[in-house]
Amino acid sequence: MKILLLYTFNKSFLSRFYEELAVGLVTFGYDVTVLSLKGQDNAFLKDNVHYILKSKGNLLKSYRDIYYIIKKTKPDVIISNFSYVNPALLFGSLLKVKQNIAWIHTLTDQISPSKKQIFIKRQFLKLANLVIVNSEYLKQDLVAHFKVPPSKLNAIPFWTTLVSFKKENVKELYQNSHFKIGCPGRLVADKNQDLIISALARLENRTNVTLYLAGDGPYKQNLEEQIALQNLEGQVVFLGALSSEGMVDFYNSIDVVILPSLHEAFGLVFIEAISQGVPVLVSSAFGALTFIDPSYDGLSDIVFDPKDIEGLKLKIEKLVNGKRKSKQYYADLYHHHFNKDYILHQIKQLITS
Repeated sequence: MKILLLYTFNKSFLSRFYEELAVGLVTFGYDVTVLSLKGQDNAFLKDNVHYILKSKGNLLKSYRDIYYIIKKTKPDVIISNFSYVNPALLFGSLLKVKQNIAWIHTLTDQISPSKKQIFIKRQFLKLANLVIVNSEYLKQDLVAHFKVPPSKLNAIPFWTTLVSFKKENVKELYQNSHFKIGCPGRLVADKNQDLIISALARLENRTNVTLYLAGDGPYKQNLEEQIALQNLEGQVVFLGALSSEGMVDFYNSIDVVILPSLHEAFGLVFIEAISQGVPVLVSSAFGALTFIDPSYDGLSDIVFDPKDIEGLKLKIEKLVNGKRKSKQYYADLYHHHFNKDYILHQIKQLITS
């Protein structure tokens, strides 16, 4: 069976996930080709996966490149994501590919598309034989906004590729005796870092707590203004965007990671942190939580309402006062629900069904 994967090949965690997926599919005996529109034209073989890289141009060039690669490789299965979805579904349908799969990652509330964009996407999704999503939230979203039949939708979680990166050894960034809170993510309003700042300002012993924000974005000035208003200068550190290796060190240097997003289709940062055994407080809006039984032992202790400042403050105070779960609890939470081999076999079953 020939499989064509379309995604942007780079150094991101999501790209590494698809790279590992491609290798996993090869171990099942499939012939796998990756098409990526990025950088200069290139072609190479890596881990028995064929890579075809095409320079990214305008929309017409992108569509033309995707059409010719599908025509040339003659895949039995296409799996596409993000900007590759529309052309892959269109040309896969025209060229009569047996299994044309779209993998959707983003909630409508995260991108606020226009009515025209929703209409266009709806027409393309009609061409898919199957749509993979990474949470039950996304299943509901695609049914409600894009009228995708539930029978076409399958929820598959990610696994983390964090273990493939080495530490960068930059612990001097975190060398103080304070209780260290980490919050990774782009600095945009929807990531809701404001909530942590407000909760931090209400802590009884806040002078012994430091918040580290890993990421960059247009909301940074708003956060700086809030920090000044709450008299928290010196207790909040902006680390900027970190490399993949830097993120490994970040997770291993922090006392607790807090993830307060208002909307999160899945939330790779959640499974990255727990895979390292790092204590986490996570917003109930994270799609990754839909793969975990709500009655799972201790889960309610780490999940919070992303609009409840007081609720988050109380959970932080418990951690600061030493009432923490073991690292093994978080590692087990990851391995029980986001096991790579199990997820690979789920994907194999979908492809061959």
